[in-house]
Amino acid sequence: MQLAYYRKCDDHLTTCLGGEAQAIRRLIQSTAQPSASDLERVQKFLINVELWKADCMQERTGNAVKNHPRGIWDSLQGAVTASNDRSALLSIMNLIGFGSAKDENTGQRKAKRATAVLRFLDPDEWGTVDWRTIAMLCFYKKNHFDMEMALKEAKKYDMRTMASDFDSIDESMALEIVQEYRSMRDQNSPRTVDVELAFYGASFLAWPRP
Repeated sequence: MQLAYYRKCDDHLTTCLGGEAQAIRRLIQSTAQPSASDLERVQKFLINVELWKADCMQERTGNAVKNHPRGIWDSLQGAVTASNDRSALLSIMNLIGFGSAKDENTGQRKAKRATAVLRFLDPDEWGTVDWRTIAMLCFYKKNHFDMEMALKEAKKYDMRTMASDFDSIDESMALEIVQEYRSMRDQNSPRTVDVELAFYGASFLAWPRP
């Protein structure tokens, strides 16, 4: 089966966020000085991305709102205008809840939520890096790019173990995974986010949602 077969379809929130992200991208590119309504708009966008990444579980949110609206604008602007991937990612990681704090155990800054923001701002070049996608990508490569065999092996592993093993993803690993996504683009999955969604969708065949 081609990767595109496993691609998870966008739900309503994902579709709405995708449209809003592109509108915000155009706004940033054409606006020298944001208005109060512009700042309110980018703050709402960030809060909704946090909610999206948390699978709409409110108890796992609350950090995005701690960011000052102007700080959000500046971080998004930095990502949109960045000259390279690392600069774009680190610009988003400056935000509270998106990588600004170091993990108490590893000392690393987690990049997963920041990739979610970039996934919406530039889906052609970015995909979300998540424990599900990384785990499935690993099994896919290990099984010589055969997804059926990858799923067969993945099902032998506990979901909680996988989630724990791939919890702390710093910017370097996130960028490496995004490059892997890009290398697998084809005519059926032309965008980087299409590849990511294939691994994400496949992961639910291995580890269904509880």
